[in-house]
Amino acid sequence: MFRITCYVEDKQLATLLHTLAGISRGQPEIVPVVNVVEKGGGAPQAKTNGNVVQLFAQYLDTHPGDVTPKYVQEFQQSIGRSPGGYNNVLHKAKMAKLIKQSGTGSASTYKRNSK
Repeated sequence: MFRITCYVEDKQLATLLHTLAGISRGQPEIVPVVNVVEKGGGAPQAKTNGNVVQLFAQYLDTHPGDVTPKYVQEFQQSIGRSPGGYNNVLHKAKMAKLIKQSGTGSASTYKRNSK
């Protein structure tokens, strides 16, 4: 018995799963791959070090909008993490000075810090 790990483009995932359904044991583990750059058809390379703060900084640069808990929950889902951990991301982003909090409690709002 063997365990196989491979990378598949989004549009080919269904074909791969249909193919594996008849010959594999159990359900394959499907995990979204974030933070990836392809270079010449070789193995994928990481864009950042994979730290959640670095990934959030990259997300802030590429996704305009107000930084709200819902915005951070969408970020969490986009990297394959539970949206319930948004508060931890907000805290780490504040500590890294990516965002600035104004207000307290449920009236909190967050502003992006300029680079």
